[in-house]
Amino acid sequence: MSIVRGILNIAAAAVLLLSASCAHIETAPPLAPQAERLAAWRDRFVPPELPRIPDRLFNVKDHGAIGDGTTDNTAAIRKTLDAARDAGGGTVVIPEGVFLSGPIELTTGMCLRIDKGAVLRMLPLGRYPAPPYGEGIPGTEHADAYADFISATGVSDVSVVGPGLIDGLGRPWWDAFREDKLDVKRPRMIRMLRVERVSILNLSLKDSPMFHVAVSFVRDLTVDGVTIDTPPDSPNTDGVDFKGSNIVVRNCRISTGDDNIAFGGPTSNVHIYDCTFGRGHGLSLGSYTRGGIRDVFVDNCAFELTESGLRGKSARGRGGPVENLTYSNIVMREVKMPISFSSFYNIKNRTPFMDAGEPVTELTPTWKNITFRNISSRTTGKHRRVAALWGLPEAPIENLTFENAQLEAPEAFQLFYAKNVVFTGDSDVVTSKERPFFLYEATNVVTPDGKSHTTGRELIEIGDLPPTADAPPPESE
Repeated sequence: MSIVRGILNIAAAAVLLLSASCAHIETAPPLAPQAERLAAWRDRFVPPELPRIPDRLFNVKDHGAIGDGTTDNTAAIRKTLDAARDAGGGTVVIPEGVFLSGPIELTTGMCLRIDKGAVLRMLPLGRYPAPPYGEGIPGTEHADAYADFISATGVSDVSVVGPGLIDGLGRPWWDAFREDKLDVKRPRMIRMLRVERVSILNLSLKDSPMFHVAVSFVRDLTVDGVTIDTPPDSPNTDGVDFKGSNIVVRNCRISTGDDNIAFGGPTSNVHIYDCTFGRGHGLSLGSYTRGGIRDVFVDNCAFELTESGLRGKSARGRGGPVENLTYSNIVMREVKMPISFSSFYNIKNRTPFMDAGEPVTELTPTWKNITFRNISSRTTGKHRRVAALWGLPEAPIENLTFENAQLEAPEAFQLFYAKNVVFTGDSDVVTSKERPFFLYEATNVVTPDGKSHTTGRELIEIGDLPPTADAPPPESE
């Protein structure tokens, strides 16, 4: 216990250091109160380390930037970043005003701060540099994508903080993508690869051409106090995507056109809490789960009008072990598919009933040891289900506990290829169907009425067959 408290106190001290380095950026309270909500997690949760940023300031206006909303400030902002890099790191300040820019790169020990009243705006489609890119941008050797707007590769101790706004001017990009007028992939707003100690704090993001935040192969990532507001018709505009270890996402509000949060494997030690999700495809694991996803804790989050809520998606050939997940204190209202875990993600025009099974490989998706505690979900409307959990014949979903789960929807709970599923405490499943559960090859199931289902199969009428599993949309994982 004392060791854990010591770790958490160190994390709190690191928050204060980062705040000073980034010139008085406000941060959320330390992690200790949240880590203590569930005793079972107290010894397993490792708070991420925060970036160490030298206490030096570099204002882009001192290097020629003009915040008039029309000037291309790419060269001036890059010059400012170079000055910070050459000095050994520091905070690059975007002051009040509207600053247009093309792609820029962060390096070790660097904080990019967008001040109150400041807008850092991507150059619009037509002015944004097309491949091949300019000098110094990671990935410039590739001609299959536009350079990402804010990037960092192979570095440590980097941060992007507010309280200002980053605007992607996404609508023309989305329209061109739909009309098949883009020959290469759209840029992401913030893209980091192979990085350590990263934070994205107290920031507003809107209308990215593609993903808003994508951080891959990261160790120690903190996303705190971020608001993402992008229309639901915007294609592939994921909110926060990540892959790595020691990750916290907290105090965020995310509405977008694709996954609100998504992460694949290999990923471990993830803590998501005190977040609100609006329009979007939910909090998604996958679809690439190879390498495994382990030790995920989601607490005190709300979903409203979201396409999906708690979602896991994978398929043969892109799978791996997903285990030790805890979802607690979750409220979902008018979420079309509140709970969905499927190993049939990229299968079209087929249901699990038509699958005969295949040999297990290291890329077979597996789901096990998942707890849903204090979950409240209510959704109305045609074809909306309580939940759909689809394992594989060769790899059923296993060891699921629903504790104090209140789930209500018109259509029944689907449980296919699963074993060891139990409802405990004050749990209830309310549907308009005579049978609230449809089980297929589901064994050792205890439903909220206390009945045990030990047989492998229950007949399902043709009219109750589920829709086919959806395929991933273009440019999406």
